[in-house]
Amino acid sequence: MDTTGFVSSCCGTDYQEAMTTECCGAPFVGETDLCSECLEHTGADEGYYCDDCNEWFDTPEDASEYNELRKESAMEDGADARRKYNE
Repeated sequence: MDTTGFVSSCCGTDYQEAMTTECCGAPFVGETDLCSECLEHTGADEGYYCDDCNEWFDTPEDASEYNELRKESAMEDGADARRKYNE
């Protein structure tokens, strides 16, 4: 997938592709299929992690969609606050 114009789903910032072991979630030993924690042969869990908050997520979001959702959320929060304090 071309990740140009995509952001992390948690913070909307830069992210990195991450491959960790299925068994422990630890990094691999070099270019092998060995887990650095338990030294077992294992497969990889693929995903991404946010450079800002280090949260893991499965798929990045389109930056424009992320920004639009955050704008809508902020408008809803503002409307909720006005309703709460203007009654």
